[in-house]
Amino acid sequence: MQKTVLSCLLLVLAGCASIPSGKPDPRDPWERFNRSALQVQRHASTVPSPSPVAKGYVKVTPRVVRTGVSNALQQSR
Repeated sequence: MQKTVLSCLLLVLAGCASIPSGKPDPRDPWERFNRSALQVQRHASTVPSPSPVAKGYVKVTPRVVRTGVSNALQQSR
């Protein structure tokens, strides 16, 4: 479950990444992507551990809902 929460968090953060403007460096065709990925990783390293979020989710969400979410996520694999 924690991996799912962390994955969702990283996907949201990836959407916030900005790509620097300017001409691409011919030595590194992936420079723009690498820079934006680095910014996401730096930001993700400052975010608190998802463990308290997962514990709060378990405490607040009824077991029936958690089971339904778990089943839905397992079927999408």
